Amino acid sequence: MKKLIYSLCLVGMMLALCTACSKDEVYTGETNDCYISAVQLGYMKRAIHTTTKEGKDSTYYITFNGMYYPFTIDQRENLIYNEDSLPKGTRVSAVLATITSQGYVLYRTAGRTDEDWWAYSSSDSIDFSQPLELAVYSTDRSAIRTYTMKVNVHQQEPTDFEWKKMTTTDVFQGMEQMKAVVNQGDLYVFGLVNGMMKVAKKSSGDGKNWILTETTGSEDAVPITVQIMGGVFYMSTLQGTLLTSNDGQTWTVLDGDPVSQLVAAGGRFLYALNSEGKICRSEDGVVWIEELLDDQAAYLPSQHISSAYYIQDNGNERIMLVGSRNSLEYAQDTACVVWSKSWIGYQNENSDWMYYNVSPDNKFLCPQLERLTVVRYHQWLVALGGPSLNGKLSSLGTCYVSADNGITWRADYGMSIPKELQGMEEPFAVAVDDEHFMWIVCGQQVWRGRLNELGFENKN
Repeated sequence: MKKLIYSLCLVGMMLALCTACSKDEVYTGETNDCYISAVQLGYMKRAIHTTTKEGKDSTYYITFNGMYYPFTIDQRENLIYNEDSLPKGTRVSAVLATITSQGYVLYRTAGRTDEDWWAYSSSDSIDFSQPLELAVYSTDRSAIRTYTMKVNVHQQEPTDFEWKKMTTTDVFQGMEQMKAVVNQGDLYVFGLVNGMMKVAKKSSGDGKNWILTETTGSEDAVPITVQIMGGVFYMSTLQGTLLTSNDGQTWTVLDGDPVSQLVAAGGRFLYALNSEGKICRSEDGVVWIEELLDDQAAYLPSQHISSAYYIQDNGNERIMLVGSRNSLEYAQDTACVVWSKSWIGYQNENSDWMYYNVSPDNKFLCPQLERLTVVRYHQWLVALGGPSLNGKLSSLGTCYVSADNGITWRADYGMSIPKELQGMEEPFAVAVDDEHFMWIVCGQQVWRGRLNELGFENKN
């Protein structure tokens, strides 16, 4: 049973006079040391909410050991906290704790000066649902040190991906062939309005306000081909010329070799399909060199093409090219064709594009979708799009996630499209920003979502 301390005259005097252990005087006998050196929580219960096969809400409990969530003790600021928050649903109102200290430990709710102090005991549970004030008294009663202790508990499931509707705006009214890109931290959406290309830029961090601007020099532009390289915008036109811009508004023609369609951009090269449907690369958008392929060029995509460039954990750079072949010429195709190019440093020139042959036992292929969009998110590739070319899948119905660099694509692998957007056939655009938010602009709606754990910060 906890022992309540009713008479603490000495405590009051020492709290008023001392804020840290005295280190200037030398004592004999009992020590004047007072500090906490370690804190560890014991076993705790966690409520897990789920849904039964019948669609009813259900809750069950699991028990886990708090030793796997270490506590930081900031001896300078006298703070105690767990940087890695406990899982959502953890019950912390009655928890056994092991507090290792030099001196006697008392505690009470932080900020409650009218509340009585309680003597700490490793065999008595403590309510950690609110921050606590811990007082450590030296064994010779000459010094006192106080800490504030906070037990952090996640309010969200780290592995949940949550969407939020940011706004509905007429900025995107009538916009077609949308393409969203992030350049130097800013989010842009390009598209055609009555045949003229315009660009909308997010003017605030939350995405509720947008500025729509007309562009110049962008006649016959194909906005879905916009790519970013080195902070500069590039885009191809219906005539096969290449346009460039520093701000997304004023575009100029690059007087170089014509290309059929700009399809990707890496850290050093632009990539396009030439008039023969083959991949070529260029450092400046003027001179183009045909790329090497490890299989027949007939397997290259020609429509509904999307790409993703990223740097892997091992330092390799990679570009994924995903799309469909001509649906009339290759009516037998039931899935997208996938190509990949990977290299280290400046070995780009000697790297072949690799075609992913479809293994007979691979049941998780990327479906052929109209307006296919592939983005890199966290450690995954995410593909979504309009209705399937065979008409069996609805527009914006499912996210297809690849955790193995494009080999397999699993539906709703921990990520789904907002229900309000599912089935909508209006033009849309998707991009991922520097804060790990995925943005979807569909019609006049603007949504953003993020994997919860990517938004967590260490808090004390």
